[in-house]
Amino acid sequence: MITLESNMANMKPMNQFNSLMFTVIFFLIFTGCKKNDCENKPVVPESIRYYVTNIRPLYPIESLTFLDVNSHLQTTEYTCGPAAVVSLLRYYGRQGNEMNIASEMGTSSVIGTNPEQMTVWLNNNGFEAAWHQEGSLKMLQENLADSIPTLVEWSDWGGHWVLVIGYDIRDPKNIMDDVIIFADPYDYHDDNPDGITWFNAQRFYYMWYDALLFGSVMKRVYIIAKPI
Repeated sequence: MITLESNMANMKPMNQFNSLMFTVIFFLIFTGCKKNDCENKPVVPESIRYYVTNIRPLYPIESLTFLDVNSHLQTTEYTCGPAAVVSLLRYYGRQGNEMNIASEMGTSSVIGTNPEQMTVWLNNNGFEAAWHQEGSLKMLQENLADSIPTLVEWSDWGGHWVLVIGYDIRDPKNIMDDVIIFADPYDYHDDNPDGITWFNAQRFYYMWYDALLFGSVMKRVYIIAKPI
Protein backbone atom coordinates (compact mmCIF):
# COMPACT_ATOMS: atom_id res chain seq x y z
CA MET A 1 0.00 0.00 0.00
CA ILE A 2 1.36 3.40 -1.04
CA THR A 3 1.09 5.94 1.72
CA LEU A 4 1.34 9.73 1.68
CA GLU A 5 4.71 9.45 3.36
CA SER A 6 6.05 7.20 0.58
CA ASN A 7 4.78 9.60 -2.10
CA MET A 8 6.49 12.48 -0.38
CA ALA A 9 9.69 10.46 -0.11
CA ASN A 10 9.62 9.75 -3.86
CA MET A 11 8.98 13.39 -4.68
CA LYS A 12 11.87 14.68 -2.58
CA PRO A 13 14.66 13.59 -4.97
CA MET A 14 12.67 14.99 -7.91
CA ASN A 15 12.32 18.34 -6.19
CA GLN A 16 16.05 18.38 -5.52
CA PHE A 17 16.73 17.62 -9.19
CA ASN A 18 14.40 20.37 -10.39
CA SER A 19 16.02 22.82 -8.01
CA LEU A 20 19.46 21.91 -9.31
CA MET A 21 18.38 22.31 -12.94
CA PHE A 22 16.87 25.73 -12.20
CA THR A 23 20.14 26.82 -10.59
CA VAL A 24 22.18 25.68 -13.61
CA ILE A 25 19.88 27.41 -16.11
CA PHE A 26 19.88 30.61 -14.03
CA PHE A 27 23.71 30.56 -13.94
CA LEU A 28 24.01 30.05 -17.70
CA ILE A 29 21.58 32.84 -18.49
CA PHE A 30 23.24 35.45 -16.35
CA THR A 31 26.89 34.49 -16.88
CA GLY A 32 26.79 33.68 -20.61
CA CYS A 33 27.82 36.26 -23.20
CA LYS A 34 25.25 38.34 -24.98
CA LYS A 35 24.56 37.67 -28.67
CA ASN A 36 26.56 40.68 -29.82
CA ASP A 37 29.49 39.58 -27.68
CA CYS A 38 29.57 36.11 -29.18
CA GLU A 39 28.71 36.46 -32.83
CA ASN A 40 32.17 37.64 -33.95
CA LYS A 41 34.07 34.86 -32.21
CA PRO A 42 35.30 32.20 -34.66
CA VAL A 43 33.82 28.77 -34.19
CA VAL A 44 36.12 25.95 -35.24
CA PRO A 45 34.48 22.54 -35.70
CA GLU A 46 35.91 20.02 -33.29
CA SER A 47 36.70 17.69 -36.19
CA ILE A 48 39.15 20.21 -37.69
CA ARG A 49 42.58 19.88 -36.10
CA TYR A 50 45.78 21.42 -37.38
CA TYR A 51 48.93 19.36 -36.96
CA VAL A 52 51.38 21.79 -38.53
CA THR A 53 52.53 25.32 -37.84
CA ASN A 54 52.65 27.91 -40.59
CA ILE A 55 56.25 28.95 -40.08
CA ARG A 56 56.44 32.09 -42.23
CA PRO A 57 54.40 34.32 -39.84
CA LEU A 58 56.77 33.37 -36.99
CA TYR A 59 59.76 34.98 -38.68
CA PRO A 60 61.68 36.94 -37.60
CA ILE A 61 62.24 35.66 -34.10
CA GLU A 62 65.61 35.60 -32.40
CA SER A 63 66.10 31.83 -32.25
CA LEU A 64 64.98 31.12 -35.84
CA THR A 65 67.11 31.31 -38.98
CA PHE A 66 64.83 31.02 -42.00
CA LEU A 67 65.33 31.38 -45.75
CA ASP A 68 62.01 32.11 -47.43
CA VAL A 69 61.87 29.70 -50.37
CA ASN A 70 59.00 29.22 -52.80
CA SER A 71 59.03 25.46 -52.45
CA HIS A 72 58.10 23.24 -55.40
CA LEU A 73 55.97 20.13 -54.80
CA GLN A 74 56.96 17.01 -56.72
CA THR A 75 54.54 15.57 -59.26
CA THR A 76 55.67 11.92 -59.11
CA GLU A 77 56.68 9.50 -56.38
CA TYR A 78 60.32 9.42 -57.50
CA THR A 79 61.28 12.99 -58.49
CA CYS A 80 61.94 14.48 -55.05
CA GLY A 81 65.54 15.22 -56.10
CA PRO A 82 64.69 17.27 -59.20
CA ALA A 83 61.81 18.93 -57.33
CA ALA A 84 64.14 19.97 -54.49
CA VAL A 85 66.48 21.41 -57.13
CA VAL A 86 63.58 23.45 -58.55
CA SER A 87 63.14 24.95 -55.06
CA LEU A 88 66.87 25.73 -54.98
CA LEU A 89 66.64 27.40 -58.39
CA ARG A 90 63.70 29.53 -57.25
CA TYR A 91 65.62 30.66 -54.19
CA TYR A 92 68.31 32.06 -56.48
CA GLY A 93 65.77 33.66 -58.83
CA ARG A 94 65.97 31.01 -61.52
CA GLN A 95 63.43 28.70 -63.11
CA GLY A 96 63.38 25.00 -63.92
CA ASN A 97 60.99 22.25 -64.95
CA GLU A 98 60.91 19.24 -62.66
CA MET A 99 60.43 16.57 -65.33
CA ASN A 100 62.92 18.12 -67.74
CA ILE A 101 65.51 18.20 -64.97
CA ALA A 102 64.67 14.59 -64.04
CA SER A 103 65.24 13.52 -67.64
CA GLU A 104 68.54 15.39 -67.88
CA MET A 105 69.72 13.97 -64.54
CA GLY A 106 68.80 10.41 -65.53
CA THR A 107 66.41 10.03 -62.60
CA SER A 108 65.17 6.46 -62.13
CA SER A 109 61.53 5.67 -61.44
CA VAL A 110 62.79 2.92 -59.09
CA ILE A 111 65.48 4.58 -56.98
CA GLY A 112 65.12 8.26 -57.79
CA THR A 113 68.22 10.43 -58.16
CA ASN A 114 71.59 9.86 -56.54
CA PRO A 115 73.82 12.70 -55.28
CA GLU A 116 76.28 12.33 -58.17
CA GLN A 117 73.52 12.86 -60.73
CA MET A 118 72.25 15.88 -58.82
CA THR A 119 75.71 17.43 -58.58
CA VAL A 120 76.61 16.87 -62.24
CA TRP A 121 73.39 18.57 -63.35
CA LEU A 122 73.95 21.54 -61.05
CA ASN A 123 77.54 21.99 -62.26
CA ASN A 124 76.29 21.93 -65.86
CA ASN A 125 73.60 24.50 -65.17
CA GLY A 126 75.20 27.53 -63.61
CA PHE A 127 76.24 26.28 -60.18
CA GLU A 128 79.40 25.29 -58.40
CA ALA A 129 78.25 22.18 -56.58
CA ALA A 130 79.77 19.33 -54.61
CA TRP A 131 78.32 16.47 -52.59
CA HIS A 132 79.71 14.91 -49.44
CA GLN A 133 78.85 12.53 -46.62
CA GLU A 134 79.15 12.95 -42.85
CA GLY A 135 77.32 16.26 -42.71
CA SER A 136 76.49 17.86 -39.37
CA LEU A 137 73.79 20.04 -37.88
CA LYS A 138 76.42 22.68 -37.18
CA MET A 139 77.36 22.76 -40.87
CA LEU A 140 73.72 23.19 -41.87
CA GLN A 141 73.34 26.06 -39.39
CA GLU A 142 76.50 27.75 -40.68
CA ASN A 143 75.22 27.52 -44.25
CA LEU A 144 71.91 29.06 -43.22
CA ALA A 145 73.75 31.88 -41.44
CA ASP A 146 75.44 32.56 -44.80
CA SER A 147 72.04 32.43 -46.57
CA ILE A 148 72.92 29.13 -48.27
CA PRO A 149 70.24 26.41 -48.39
CA THR A 150 71.57 22.83 -48.38
CA LEU A 151 70.22 19.81 -50.24
CA VAL A 152 70.11 16.71 -48.03
CA GLU A 153 68.96 13.13 -48.58
CA TRP A 154 67.63 11.18 -45.59
CA SER A 155 65.60 8.09 -44.72
CA ASP A 156 62.20 9.77 -44.68
CA TRP A 157 59.79 7.92 -47.02
CA GLY A 158 62.51 5.28 -47.49
CA GLY A 159 64.84 7.88 -49.06
CA HIS A 160 63.97 11.50 -49.72
CA TRP A 161 65.61 14.73 -50.92
CA VAL A 162 64.73 18.02 -49.22
CA LEU A 163 66.24 21.49 -49.07
CA VAL A 164 67.25 22.75 -45.62
CA ILE A 165 65.96 26.32 -45.31
CA GLY A 166 65.67 26.94 -41.57
CA TYR A 167 66.75 26.07 -38.07
CA ASP A 168 65.23 27.07 -34.73
CA ILE A 169 67.44 26.75 -31.65
CA ARG A 170 64.49 27.48 -29.35
CA ASP A 171 65.99 26.80 -25.89
CA PRO A 172 69.79 27.37 -26.05
CA LYS A 173 70.22 25.18 -22.97
CA ASN A 174 68.47 22.18 -24.52
CA ILE A 175 69.56 20.96 -27.97
CA MET A 176 66.89 18.25 -27.87
CA ASP A 177 64.14 20.73 -28.76
CA ASP A 178 65.89 22.21 -31.82
CA VAL A 179 63.81 22.23 -35.00
CA ILE A 180 65.06 21.88 -38.58
CA ILE A 181 62.94 23.28 -41.42
CA PHE A 182 62.75 21.97 -44.98
CA ALA A 183 61.52 23.05 -48.37
CA ASP A 184 59.93 19.63 -48.75
CA PRO A 185 58.72 18.55 -52.20
CA TYR A 186 56.45 15.92 -50.61
CA ASP A 187 54.47 18.25 -48.35
CA TYR A 188 51.16 16.59 -49.16
CA HIS A 189 50.55 15.09 -45.73
CA ASP A 190 49.78 18.03 -43.45
CA ASP A 191 47.10 20.68 -43.10
CA ASN A 192 49.16 23.47 -44.64
CA PRO A 193 50.61 22.18 -47.93
CA ASP A 194 52.91 25.13 -48.57
CA GLY A 195 55.97 23.02 -49.35
CA ILE A 196 57.50 23.65 -45.93
CA THR A 197 57.83 20.99 -43.23
CA TRP A 198 59.73 20.77 -39.98
CA PHE A 199 61.25 18.01 -37.86
CA ASN A 200 63.03 17.64 -34.55
CA ALA A 201 66.68 18.30 -35.43
CA GLN A 202 68.16 15.54 -33.27
CA ARG A 203 65.76 12.95 -34.67
CA PHE A 204 66.61 14.13 -38.18
CA TYR A 205 70.33 13.73 -37.47
CA TYR A 206 69.91 10.06 -36.57
CA MET A 207 67.67 9.48 -39.61
CA TRP A 208 70.04 11.28 -41.96
CA TYR A 209 71.22 8.26 -43.94
CA ASP A 210 70.13 6.04 -46.81
CA ALA A 211 70.51 2.28 -46.51
CA LEU A 212 68.17 1.28 -49.34
CA LEU A 213 68.51 3.10 -52.63
CA PHE A 214 72.12 3.49 -53.70
CA GLY A 215 73.74 0.09 -53.12
CA SER A 216 75.49 0.97 -49.86
CA VAL A 217 74.78 2.86 -46.68
CA MET A 218 75.28 6.58 -47.25
CA LYS A 219 75.54 8.65 -44.08
CA ARG A 220 74.46 12.27 -43.86
CA VAL A 221 74.64 13.06 -47.58
CA TYR A 222 74.45 16.72 -48.54
CA ILE A 223 74.99 18.95 -51.56
CA ILE A 224 76.14 22.54 -51.39
CA ALA A 225 75.45 24.44 -54.61
CA LYS A 226 76.32 28.09 -55.17
CA PRO A 227 75.39 30.04 -58.30
CA ILE A 228 78.23 31.24 -60.52
